[in-house]
Amino acid sequence: MAGDQRASDYAASFGKYRSQTTETTAALIRAVLRYVPSSRGARVIDIGCGTGRYALQLASATEAQVFATDLSREMVEQGRERDNGEDVSWVLSDACRTPFADQSFDVALLFLVLHVVKDSKMGLEEAYRILRPGGYCLILTHSHFQLDRQTLFRLFPEARKLNKRRMLSLTNLKERAREMGFHHLRTEEFVEAATYSREAFLEKVRSRPNTSLRSMSDADFQRRYEALEAAVAGQETCTEESFSTLLVAHK
Repeated sequence: MAGDQRASDYAASFGKYRSQTTETTAALIRAVLRYVPSSRGARVIDIGCGTGRYALQLASATEAQVFATDLSREMVEQGRERDNGEDVSWVLSDACRTPFADQSFDVALLFLVLHVVKDSKMGLEEAYRILRPGGYCLILTHSHFQLDRQTLFRLFPEARKLNKRRMLSLTNLKERAREMGFHHLRTEEFVEAATYSREAFLEKVRSRPNTSLRSMSDADFQRRYEALEAAVAGQETCTEESFSTLLVAHK
């Protein structure tokens, strides 16, 4: 029961802070749409969709059939609840072993997913398997340099260290994609700055809205949080900067 409650709490936090449409989200959707075929029979899959932020927006912006998969039942259920007639197909599935046939999708999204799956190589291999020849795998990640610049990870260095262990460097990610058979790799960087009231920012941090913050010990998290709370005590607002890279890989 405790594990179920933790999963539910994380899904709620994830949904609250990662379901909002931001300028960066809109820019990422525009980037994805460049690779979605205009034909009505096109198929797109968002692997590790969370609560469906990208899947839902893609479904409303294209005539392609959009599938959204996640290993978390709570995430998938939240996505379904938010699906107001967008016709996304929601599937409970491991990113490393999906139930789809070979060569059945035109575009596969792996947005901030490979560092949390049990085997990033298997996750890439699965995306390659279900992509049609000529399809695109779009991988959103943080380079190690970008991790050093993220506001939350500067404030919580233990979480940054964990992500550096879990996330492939951009060079290694490209090498692994080429080993799979992907080619014509290209990258695009995205920057986002969000301003919150001091209380709203502290509330967000307290919710521990990502897996790396949740992986910290309670003692380490509390120590860093108290230092942050003291540092922003006189501020009316707080700005959070985040940086990410979209790697486009062609099959």
